[in-house]
Amino acid sequence: KNILLILFFAINFSAYSQNDLCQNAISLTPNSTCNYTSATFSGSSISSPAPSCALNSSQDIWYSFVATDPTMSIKLQATSGLNHAFEIFESSCTGTSIVCTNESSVSFSEFYMNNNFIVGQAYYVRVLNTNTNLSTANFAICVQNYPNPSNDLCQNAISLTPNSTCNY
Repeated sequence: KNILLILFFAINFSAYSQNDLCQNAISLTPNSTCNYTSATFSGSSISSPAPSCALNSSQDIWYSFVATDPTMSIKLQATSGLNHAFEIFESSCTGTSIVCTNESSVSFSEFYMNNNFIVGQAYYVRVLNTNTNLSTANFAICVQNYPNPSNDLCQNAISLTPNSTCNY
């Protein structure tokens, strides 16, 4: 009986989201292509304070990443019927909120891109279920980087040779 009881609690406990709290944020690795990480709101609750772009949110899930380039983007995809949003914090769970985005209540995706990320700095992403009802819906998140081209600075200019025909 005791083994069954322990097994029952272990299964039920594992159903709760492990990254429901910022201190348990799952680390994402930025990539030059969008490699989505799948997730669910199942078992999650909402953290304080309420997000500015989705005051009635009922759940959140936390992620973190370290900026690898000044230009980065965060993308969310969701299942039908889920209105989600996200908020990005600098440096820590309680750092400065640099953006809270909830573009559309009918959208199945959210997107943010900026060229002001600080290379080597940690960022925390709070993904939100903006509905007042709890959800077990799935979503996916990716962090993408956009490396600067090698000829981004004048001293690294690529030499072009004039020709009578156009050679691309």
